[in-house]
Amino acid sequence: MPPKTVPPEAMSAEEKFNALANLKDKLEDNFISLGQLLSEIKRSKLYLYKGYENFKDFVEMEYQLSGTLAGKLMSTFDLFIEEMDIDETEVKEIGFDRLQMIKPFMKNA
Repeated sequence: MPPKTVPPEAMSAEEKFNALANLKDKLEDNFISLGQLLSEIKRSKLYLYKGYENFKDFVEMEYQLSGTLAGKLMSTFDLFIEEMDIDETEVKEIGFDRLQMIKPFMKNA
C-alpha cells in the first residue's frame, strides 16, 4: 500500500517546510507541488513562523531558491492549476520550462 499523502492545506507548518525541502531536489518532477506549497506558505505567511520578515528572504535562506524562481513556481501553479483548472498530469507533461514560455500568452488570453 503506498504511503498516504497529505494535501498541503492539511499540513502543519513544519510538515510544509519539510515537504518543500524534499521536493526542491527534483524540481522538474515536482514543480507543481513546489508551486502549491510555496503559494500556501506565502499566503498563510508561514515564513513568519521561521522568523523571517518576508517571503523572499525565507526561500532564499532556508531553501537556497531565488525569489524569482519561487515566484515562477507559484505563478505557474496559480495560473495553470488554480485559475485554468488544467489537469496536473497534462501540466507536468508540458514541463516547467515550456510553461514559462507560454505563460505570458495565457495570462493575456
